[in-house]
Order: sequence, then C-alpha cells, then structure tokens
Amino acid sequence: MSDVVIFPGSFYDKLKNGEATMIFTTYDTRLPVRVNDCIPCVFKGLDDSMLLLINDFSYKKFGELTQKDANACGFDSVNDLKKSLIEKYVTLDNTSRIYSYVFEVIGFSEKVVEE
Repeated sequence: MSDVVIFPGSFYDKLKNGEATMIFTTYDTRLPVRVNDCIPCVFKGLDDSMLLLINDFSYKKFGELTQKDANACGFDSVNDLKKSLIEKYVTLDNTSRIYSYVFEVIGFSEKVVEE
C-alpha cells in the first residue's frame, strides 16, 4: 500500500480542472484510506502536488469498466483507460478486482521559485 498517489505529469491540469475525479488501483497497490480521509498526490516530472479528499471507495471487475469510469478518470474511452491500467498493472484480466477511489482536490502546493 502507498500513502501517496502518483499521477503522470500530464494529469495535473485534469485534476486541477476537475476533469479527473477517480482513480483505480489493484489489491496490492490499494490506498490506506477511508471515505473522508485525505491523501497527497504528486505528479511525475513536476514539483507541484495536491491534497485529495476521498469521497467514495468501491471495487469492481476490470471487465466491468464503463465509459463513465473512463471519463471520471480523465480518459476519453474505456479502451484508453484499460490500456493505461494494463500498462501499470500488467497482470489484469476481465475478472481482476480493481478498487476505485472517487476524490476531490482540496489543496495545492506549488514549488516556490527563488530569484
């Protein structure tokens, strides 16, 4: 389990603008949080971070992902979401249980540049 969420740098604006409000993990990478807990998130290649409030938690099978899930995760299609999850979690198949976390961004931290 991880105590921080790591997103690709390309997702910074999607979270900041509220376009991405859900993430999926596997059992081995599930988050140590409950509803109403906060967890920090960082972005690969960026110094900025955010604080997320967990609003909901559930699980489903990989093969049951929907267009609504894809959109909530910041993807245009279910296939794009599945491709991303398979790249991250190689062993997924249609019967694999995945965990979803619905969140909202409640805080930002940006690197201060000293001149």
